[in-house]
Amino acid sequence: MTRKLSTIDNSIAGKVAVVTGAGSGLGRATAHLLSDYDVKVAALDTNLDSIRTVVGEITAVYGEGAAHGWKCDVRSMVEIQEIVQQCLGFEANQWTSPNSEKRIQFLMDVNVTGTARMISASTPHLAKAATEVDRPRLTKTPWVNPSRIINVDSAGPSGSTAYDISKRAVMGITRSACIRLGPMGIAVNAVCPGPILTPLTKAYTSPFINEIAKIKPNRRAELLEDEAQGIVIMCMPGMSAMHGHFTMVDGGVNLKKYGHTYDFDALEATGVKGK
Repeated sequence: MTRKLSTIDNSIAGKVAVVTGAGSGLGRATAHLLSDYDVKVAALDTNLDSIRTVVGEITAVYGEGAAHGWKCDVRSMVEIQEIVQQCLGFEANQWTSPNSEKRIQFLMDVNVTGTARMISASTPHLAKAATEVDRPRLTKTPWVNPSRIINVDSAGPSGSTAYDISKRAVMGITRSACIRLGPMGIAVNAVCPGPILTPLTKAYTSPFINEIAKIKPNRRAELLEDEAQGIVIMCMPGMSAMHGHFTMVDGGVNLKKYGHTYDFDALEATGVKGK
């Protein structure tokens, strides 16, 4: 092995990651990228066919056992197993939309209650998985390389009341869980994506995302792979001191100078669809 100056081993090979919403979008991209780092992937989604496809894609490259899939609805506590990452999000319409109360409740059940339940169910397993790391050059006693919980928050207001409420709740859950679980050897952080196109949202939100991209510092929409890279970086042993952090992978859209909220009703009146 080549000698290194740093004592930090950033390999995550052989670790196990449970990815929700892995059947499509950001969940699928994250599952693929983690597999590239030799991480064993447990892929969860409500769509069994999608899960089979993703598991097939991974095993075709890395062989049997590289990934396994299960059908799981995060709204059902019975179906929840030890979960490390939450990658499932849905968009509900505004308060004034038809059946908005039902849609808002659905979104809260998935983004908020589902996240909290998964953290609760996974905590005992993650606490056991935390490992001590000996770094004699830095400290006389070993310290812990924590297990990771990475939630999916948002880089900023979307213009959708229900969505924004649910994501602010995820922020609160992340902070609270960080304080409570840190001493148990579990680091809780969140990735905050900017406007991204996924199979779920592409046809519905692309006009808005393209408009927002024009005023962002990086002048483009984020890719699923951009967000997946942010998640993988937070999993690295070298990031063991990162606790309670919200990583913005948004091309700078969170900056107040570039902040922008669209009048969705006005845009829809012109024939442009949006959230």
